[in-house]
Amino acid sequence: MKKEIKLNVDENKTIVLFVDSQSENQDIVEMIKKGARDSFVYFDNIKKIRFGVELIYSRKEFDKKIGYKTESWVTAHSFGSSFIIFSPLGMEKYTSHNRNEFIQIITHETSHIMLKKLNTDFCTWMNEGIAQNIAGQKQKARIDSKNTNYFLKESLFKNSNYEKFISRQGYEISYKLVRFLMTKYDKETIIRLLQVKYDFTDSSRGNICKILDTDSDKLIDQFKKVLENV
Repeated sequence: MKKEIKLNVDENKTIVLFVDSQSENQDIVEMIKKGARDSFVYFDNIKKIRFGVELIYSRKEFDKKIGYKTESWVTAHSFGSSFIIFSPLGMEKYTSHNRNEFIQIITHETSHIMLKKLNTDFCTWMNEGIAQNIAGQKQKARIDSKNTNYFLKESLFKNSNYEKFISRQGYEISYKLVRFLMTKYDKETIIRLLQVKYDFTDSSRGNICKILDTDSDKLIDQFKKVLENV
């Protein structure tokens, strides 16, 4: 039976933490607060939010929660208004990550929660890219040209199949493009981009280009150059 702990991280921002009462640790509580706060600072236009975080202690428990078998690199899973995450010790034992990444992953998952509060029809690549950038999860891998072409055709202006997106360096591409946008444009522009409604057609193309004051051909060429750089 897990214990429920109410964490008031900031004014009108609350996390309901579910933790094994036998392994309750104040250091973990403080890490969760810090990770969430880093996301709250960026999404400061969201004034009120409440969501749940549940600590997981084994891969078996994790897989049971989401209903299918997961790979060792998977450390957390979002359900919309809550997410599960391996405890720091469980992270080192059952995943390919180490406990020092715990705060970053909390920030990453909280950013997904915040974006869903801002936009329920969010863009997949901006969702993953903003979460990685706010959390400081740098991606340095070279992007395969085939994956670049797939992204520009299937994911830039629409939401493609998520599994295909991930398998074709979706995380790496997302990080690099959002990093570029955050460097070139102000935060207000980034927030406007995050609010654009996405579906499985390219209906977002006009809105994206309007916000960035460009046309799709120029934007595609610019993004190609970004992804060609190591």
